[in-house]
Amino acid sequence: MDIKKKWKESVICLIHTDYSSYLFQLRDKKPDIHFPGHYGAFGGAIEGNETPKTACVRELEEELGFVPEDLEFFRDYFFPENDVHIHVYHGFLTVPFLDLCLAEGMDMGLFHKKDIFNDQLYSEKFSEFFPVIPPLVGFVKDFCGSLPGK
Repeated sequence: MDIKKKWKESVICLIHTDYSSYLFQLRDKKPDIHFPGHYGAFGGAIEGNETPKTACVRELEEELGFVPEDLEFFRDYFFPENDVHIHVYHGFLTVPFLDLCLAEGMDMGLFHKKDIFNDQLYSEKFSEFFPVIPPLVGFVKDFCGSLPGK
């Protein structure tokens, strides 16, 4: 019997200012979500018949009230052990940080890639460090490594 594997499809966006600073959200400490209390990129599940890019736009509008004009696909990642398929997009942050409106999560911040690579990011709001979602560190490293001269 041949059963086609059904992947859980999701999308994230690496929003950056200059390819070196990235906008991350501090996820809620809810036990029913993946990686509660961790810093992660904005994004979420692909719903119904959405394309990955449409889902990315919807998630950014819902969570942040901002969508980069230059939203571009970067790469797909597959995690067979969890049946997860993540579509990664990127785009420039073109509005002032203070104009952003966090609608999901406990906090957000702009973080330099060197800080992200240390696996812990500091929340000014909570005056403490929180872990970065482990695969996300790899995504940012891959993204930075794909840039000419970066």
